[in-house]
Amino acid sequence: MSNGHNLLEMYEAIPRRGNAPTLWQFQFGQIGTVAVYVWGGGLEGGLEEAAGWLKDNGYVGFLSEPDYDEAAAGLGIEWPPDPESIYEDSLRVNYDAIKRAAKHRGAPIEVTDFESASIALDWLLALPGQPTKWAKEGPYSNLVPDETAVEEGVREQAEADMTYTESGWLTSEEWTVNELHLGDEFYALAWEASIDELAEDGDLSDDDLEEVNAFAAEHDIDAGWEMD
Repeated sequence: MSNGHNLLEMYEAIPRRGNAPTLWQFQFGQIGTVAVYVWGGGLEGGLEEAAGWLKDNGYVGFLSEPDYDEAAAGLGIEWPPDPESIYEDSLRVNYDAIKRAAKHRGAPIEVTDFESASIALDWLLALPGQPTKWAKEGPYSNLVPDETAVEEGVREQAEADMTYTESGWLTSEEWTVNELHLGDEFYALAWEASIDELAEDGDLSDDDLEEVNAFAAEHDIDAGWEMD
């Protein structure tokens, strides 16, 4: 066949839930200004395909990148992290976690500022299971001040309200998805329309057209294509 695929096999291979075909409806924008439909597959793969369609068709305004500088500024630290201030930066990044941990373990000091957070951190890292202040293993090893902890804290803050795709990041509150389950007749029409471009470009052979028309007749729909 001219396009290298058996059209009926392509139709039958699209994933379904039970007997109903699956259609993902992605809407992008604060009020759903662009809708992208993806046939079959899982949600993650469908989102990747939809984001790729946005990029390929010039809707790059819906794609962005996390603002790590802004996230770091919001935490009161520099980006990229300054090696000379890793300890202080780590206290800022992990302040809330240190405060919760100190309260949970009954630390002898209440965390109210960075000075008390530093004292509480020393106390937490001196607990059994934490052999040294700079322990790399133990229940609070994630609070050990180092450059990795600072970087992860900033990235987590910057990416908190975003969704990653290979085509770019999406603002999480600006995209939604619905999983639609359509009947075979409607799905057959959509399948037929999906190869319309091939027909217009003359990329369908006579055998292809015979196959399409036979499929259309079986599903009682009008293919509208004739062989030369």
